[in-house]
Amino acid sequence: RFPGLILMLPLLGFRPAAPEHGAAWLTLLDVGQGLAAVVRTETRALVFDTGPRYKARFDAGSAAGVPPRRRWGISRIDTLVVSHGDGDHPGGLASVVAARDLARLLVGDGVSGGEGGEPCRAGQRWRWDGVEFTILHPAGEGHGENDGSCVLRVTTAGASLLLTGDIEAAAERRLLARDPATLDVDVLQVPHHGSRTSSTPPFVAATAPRLALVASGWRNRYGLPDPGVVARYRDLGGDMVDTADSGAIEVRLPARPGPLEVRRQRVRDRRFWHAP
Repeated sequence: RFPGLILMLPLLGFRPAAPEHGAAWLTLLDVGQGLAAVVRTETRALVFDTGPRYKARFDAGSAAGVPPRRRWGISRIDTLVVSHGDGDHPGGLASVVAARDLARLLVGDGVSGGEGGEPCRAGQRWRWDGVEFTILHPAGEGHGENDGSCVLRVTTAGASLLLTGDIEAAAERRLLARDPATLDVDVLQVPHHGSRTSSTPPFVAATAPRLALVASGWRNRYGLPDPGVVARYRDLGGDMVDTADSGAIEVRLPARPGPLEVRRQRVRDRRFWHAP
């Protein structure tokens, strides 16, 4: 037993991998037909949406969101953004709040259970560990639930990311009219799971992402992402990755200009018994 205790000593000094100063790591969680993402910097963590709620005692926050954060050693959520009230985005809100200390809550249109949270408003910005966070939308009230989604831009010195929730064509037009330069990003969470009501040609051209990420459920009943939307992004020469095929997707935004590092859970953690 004594030699066994000695062999276990290295576990006491284990520290999960974390981004270097100035870098940001995005993990788009696999929550089925819904959206949940975590953005980590050197010392901070932001959660964007909490996925769907399936039953009274089972939701994406407890099933897919809390365990990965335990693995990453996150003891506190510095900011939780719930983009809007559509059920596949705030479903795990209560579980996420109960599982960890929460410093700040930002909410979009129609979010129930978000009492005490601040409304998302264009122009809100903060800086963590050399990484810039900026809310681009909404600019006011009265947008409607999907078009009232919080839109968050994350910027390092080497790359940029846009999280869009479920915005549709009207909100895309507002963003283009307000400041199209802020939409030019390297990584884009494709709006509304790749629905044809979003990703209008002007919006796709303005964002022109190197990597487009789709959060969708395997063989979902909506047929998302729409094939026309997929073609629109791929015609620009970028790559598109879908949680339905890849599982959780991790994208590492570098602290200085350079390539994006992309990790797909079903490729990285594949085992022989997964083969057909």
